[in-house]
Amino acid sequence: MNYYSAIDGLRAIAVISVILYHLDFSIISGGYVGVDIFFVISGFLITQSIREDIKKQNFSIYNFYIKRIRRIVPALFFVVLITTIFSFFILPINELIEFSKSVFSVSSFSSNIFFWRHLDYFSAASELKPLLHTWSLGIEEQFYIIFPVFMLVTSNVKEKLIIFWIIIILILSFLISVSPLGIEHPGANFFLPVTRFWELLVGSLLAFLIRYSIDKNKILNNFISIFGLILVISSIVFLTKNSVFPGVNALATVFGTALIIFTSNGGSSFLSVVLSNKYIRYIGLISYSLYLWHWPIIALSKNSIFGGFDITVKCLILVIIFILSVFTYMFVEQPFRTRQSFKRFLKIKNGILALISLSIISASILLYIHKTEHIKIFGSQGIGTSCFKKNETLESTMKCSFGDKDSKKIFLLFGDSHAMALYPAFKKIAFQNGWRGISATFSGCPSLFGVYREDGIGNAKNCTGVYSENVKTFIIENKKNIDMIFLVSRWRLYEKGWIKNGRLQDATHFLSDTENNSKNAIDSSKVLRKSFIGTVNKISEELSIMTNILVSVPTLPVHINKFKERNILKKDYINQRQFIDKIFYIVDNKPLVNVLDPINILCKTSVCNVYYKNKPLYSDDNHVSREGALYLSPLLQEAFDKWEAK
Repeated sequence: MNYYSAIDGLRAIAVISVILYHLDFSIISGGYVGVDIFFVISGFLITQSIREDIKKQNFSIYNFYIKRIRRIVPALFFVVLITTIFSFFILPINELIEFSKSVFSVSSFSSNIFFWRHLDYFSAASELKPLLHTWSLGIEEQFYIIFPVFMLVTSNVKEKLIIFWIIIILILSFLISVSPLGIEHPGANFFLPVTRFWELLVGSLLAFLIRYSIDKNKILNNFISIFGLILVISSIVFLTKNSVFPGVNALATVFGTALIIFTSNGGSSFLSVVLSNKYIRYIGLISYSLYLWHWPIIALSKNSIFGGFDITVKCLILVIIFILSVFTYMFVEQPFRTRQSFKRFLKIKNGILALISLSIISASILLYIHKTEHIKIFGSQGIGTSCFKKNETLESTMKCSFGDKDSKKIFLLFGDSHAMALYPAFKKIAFQNGWRGISATFSGCPSLFGVYREDGIGNAKNCTGVYSENVKTFIIENKKNIDMIFLVSRWRLYEKGWIKNGRLQDATHFLSDTENNSKNAIDSSKVLRKSFIGTVNKISEELSIMTNILVSVPTLPVHINKFKERNILKKDYINQRQFIDKIFYIVDNKPLVNVLDPINILCKTSVCNVYYKNKPLYSDDNHVSREGALYLSPLLQEAFDKWEAK
């Protein structure tokens, strides 16, 4: 196969743009298109390789996959293994659980599907996922499963007909990406192969047309290559994370890359000479290792360093990325591609075993987490979800109890993931005061009676009947034994709905009851008000149990690790809770009701603290971290003091 040295230069542009974009260099606002450059290059090189092997009559699917495994698996295995080790010590438990699950998807080259289901690529939270970047490998490997078979099946078909079918499939893939369906589902449009294959197929088409290049006409060749570069650079500089992508906005990058490759045949264009510079080419040669290493290092750094990177940290990260990439290229990539002993060892079976071993390590981490108490600190399941799936007794709830489990003084922690996040503080206070706490918590389910989530997505189906009604029955049956109840929820979520990146999510979290089916935030807020007052009255007046209601902490504008400030304005916090405060005011003066407000702890001046002694009080944009929970423990102590004083 002909070697195009300029392609290594193109790889250098691609990987540098991706790295600088992920390091938040503002001038590279569209640097994510570097991945699209890689797609075109991959489609071109793979098609050329298969065509030449077919012409020589020595192409086989088996040999094709051996080559792919030798190219992809060694460095991928090494980077994921090291990333897993560091993630175990750096990531919080809930993030480690998700990371371990993502390792499974990497092992099966389906991480694009995993992250499509769990994430928005351009969201702040995505910047903390160490293996997010492997989504592009998933796209390429899924292409490699289908395209070689297509080439083999059509090997005896006329070339013009093959080109015709490539163009048809390419156009269909592109049309899906720009269709209303694609625009309405930006996550699927970004991550799924059906809207990405056209980019690789542009490279495939180029492999058939490259022989028609006009390298003998230097003036025209130079003009086309420079025009291609302008298209690529303009995308890197002018696109932003808010641009609709892929689709029409990917055209400039894809066809600009194709033009540069097209004019590099023969190496006669000025741009081809520049891209063939040995230093630029070396960056291209190690681009796979650079791509693999850059994101885990950046993501783990963002999990460790709060408040953003300054220029010194960014430069240090660049140095670390480069050193590790050179090492990986020299001692991991190259041996398996050039040394016969390594090549003989790495057959398909051993490559698959290497990937399976990553899954085994990941499964071991998950098993370890579930066998320790750490899972109870905070996570998607949290402490206590083994309880209240059925009717419970004081004895059966021992498995979700904490503090002094032998104490006759009992309180119930009733709430959603905000209650889970505060578990470290409740556990501390329970031990200090000699109380037994019982956790009745379920993510996404408010601490209210008689409501259900209208969206019916995820945990929503468990929010009523299965969960809250069982909690209600438990409280009624044990009213003489339960001394206090804490109602802890992300109240604003059920008032306004789940807004993410300015869009209302499918899992709206709108609340409905038997009389009202909420279709919008106004409806949901009415149901919230009615059910909240009803729940508080039921517990405090009918059952005569002291009821403590915790006001939600401020919601940050972005994830804590993207938040550049050290605090937020107190007036903004007050504005967030206007509706909820009015409801709380209705019940605050009742004899057995206490409203616990964190404003006096978090917001002692005109601003509210987000950090304490350089430690973040949040784990994302709305949940408190372990440090944040413990910081608020004096607020919880107030409730216990009032109970003792009654």
